[in-house]
Amino acid sequence: MLAPLSAQAKDNAAFDRIMAKRELRCGYVNYPPLLAKDPNTGEFSGIGVDIMKRVAETLDVKIVWAEEVTWATYIEGLRSNRYDALCTLDFFLPAYAGKLEITDPVFYTGIGVYKRPNDSRFKEGFRSFNNKDISISAIDGSLSMMIKNSDYPEAKLVSMPNTTDYSFILSNVVTKKADVTFVERSVGNDFLKKNPSALINIAEKKPLRIYPYFIPTAIGETKLKSTFDGIVSLMLNNGEIDAILDKYEQGTPSFYRVTKGYQQ
Repeated sequence: MLAPLSAQAKDNAAFDRIMAKRELRCGYVNYPPLLAKDPNTGEFSGIGVDIMKRVAETLDVKIVWAEEVTWATYIEGLRSNRYDALCTLDFFLPAYAGKLEITDPVFYTGIGVYKRPNDSRFKEGFRSFNNKDISISAIDGSLSMMIKNSDYPEAKLVSMPNTTDYSFILSNVVTKKADVTFVERSVGNDFLKKNPSALINIAEKKPLRIYPYFIPTAIGETKLKSTFDGIVSLMLNNGEIDAILDKYEQGTPSFYRVTKGYQQ
């Protein structure tokens, strides 16, 4: 349940506090390669970490890793002022409209469609999934569940709790508990590095969906959004975002770059 209006932060309260205290409080989801927390050292690494460290450096503020959250709960934490931004980053979904300030795209992600290599069905493409003889592996409240419910209501569902690691819904397809699942290409690539040839992405050339990644802040944080937009624009134009993505992709393309907004 979202906090009542009386308990929510006032407009631009997070921005004003960051500037006054010189610290940026981060909520975060443990979701490699966007963000990973080392269980032994407590150190943070990942695409979102590197981007937000650069943002903090530009603002001359300190990052405070305030709270670990989930995709399902982080909006409430922003609204109730427990942290200033989700520093993992997130990709924009229609359900977020009116609930978050949305920065300009930092980069884009594509949603892959994963099946077993020896499964010869699906000759009609993605339309074949909307069939009572097909089972789809999905996590409660996740994008995989949203796609299943909106596009393939006739298919069977193999559901898992919203705290489930995404590797498990891929494993469900490998072990024939399900026939297909939908995850970000970055997640699928990481799974296939550890399980070569276990699955194939039949949406490699044309993703099922493409979404922009952004830095989430609470509604009303227009100054913070504008500040983030300005810093990210500089990072895009000078190649820093590309370099960060290259670092974590390690030669296996997983994300899509923002095109430059100028011509020479």
